[in-house]
Amino acid sequence: MALALALFALVIVGALVAATFFVGRLEQQSGQNTLFAFQAAEAAEAAVSDAIASLTEPALQAVPLGSTLALPDIALGDRAIGRRVIIRLTGSLFLIRATGRRLDAAGSELAVRVLGSLVKLVPDSISGSNVVRRVRERSWMQLYGQ
Repeated sequence: MALALALFALVIVGALVAATFFVGRLEQQSGQNTLFAFQAAEAAEAAVSDAIASLTEPALQAVPLGSTLALPDIALGDRAIGRRVIIRLTGSLFLIRATGRRLDAAGSELAVRVLGSLVKLVPDSISGSNVVRRVRERSWMQLYGQ
């Protein structure tokens, strides 16, 4: 009787230890996935900011209405990549769509985030030419889908 009770107690203790390891591993994976999603979002935000900083009026004016202009990818670190596309919506309004990707060592995607920002060409009172400015009203948006 004592042997059966001792074996039962060992099984219960073993199950509790296994459950604790399982919960710990689940928590670690959850934190790691959150980090990957954050890195992908940062890559997308960096791609948008870099696109706004590097765009010029002639480059934007060369994009036909309703079409897109793909800009070169930017790399953040060794495994985060930001892809950006400029879409001309009207004569002076553009959508910058950036896709941030966090890759593993083999190049497979771990997380993907897509962001967008509306920009417009506005006249500059000092230089007399048009400059790229973010649309302040609802300037950031989360884009769902690919």
